[in-house]
Amino acid sequence: MKKIFFLGFFLQVLCLVVPGQVSLRNLLTENLTDPVGLDTHVPRFSWQLVSDKRSSSQVAYEIKLSSGKSTVWNTGKVMSS
Repeated sequence: MKKIFFLGFFLQVLCLVVPGQVSLRNLLTENLTDPVGLDTHVPRFSWQLVSDKRSSSQVAYEIKLSSGKSTVWNTGKVMSS
């Protein structure tokens, strides 16, 4: 039991220490960087992946909208490039 705990703890610390290899830039909603209000029920989101590794690509995404600690809207995992 102690081995499983320490393994889990080690993996969590490792995830915090190792920097992400992929980041996002140019986050847009309806082609706007910081929209104040939108006149659409189904907004379009876009972003660009930035990575130092060759042939990095997106296979899925999940968008969450939060207000404080509560989630207001969540797309769930969407398989998409």
